[in-house]
Amino acid sequence: MLAEFKANNISFEDLVTSYKISLSTVVKLSRQPERFITTNWQIANILFNLYEAYVYLTKRGQSLSLTELRQSVPNKVFFIREAENLFRLDFPLSKIAALTNIPYSTLHRYKQKPELLKSTSWITVYELAELYTLVKALKHAEQQAFNEYKHKINDFIHTK
Repeated sequence: MLAEFKANNISFEDLVTSYKISLSTVVKLSRQPERFITTNWQIANILFNLYEAYVYLTKRGQSLSLTELRQSVPNKVFFIREAENLFRLDFPLSKIAALTNIPYSTLHRYKQKPELLKSTSWITVYELAELYTLVKALKHAEQQAFNEYKHKINDFIHTK
């Protein structure tokens, strides 16, 4: 991933300057990609989103610049907010724990102190944010199905 940035004249220094990621971190990640799993989630998230934007822009045949990449990357605060929103839903922590393999006690701490999400691993925040998106979509679909059912019953009652 980072090699492709270099191949397109986006240097590690550009990444460091634009996103305030230490050069030593970027170099370590380029040499040992397995470190992405344990690195600070915000750094990993920025680099992964940059890469997704890079792939998207190059598939469209657009010229690649750091400015274009920066505009394509979602704000890191978005994922924290989505993860926090999961705990505001009426969705049991036990189900979240079962779906994500995150211990119940850890989830309980995140619910009590959402600021802890800022210092947890990026994969945890990302999983919680993705789960929030799924749960929200399911709740919306359930509500829509309920409304359709209610409408059909209402039509049935009024047609007799």
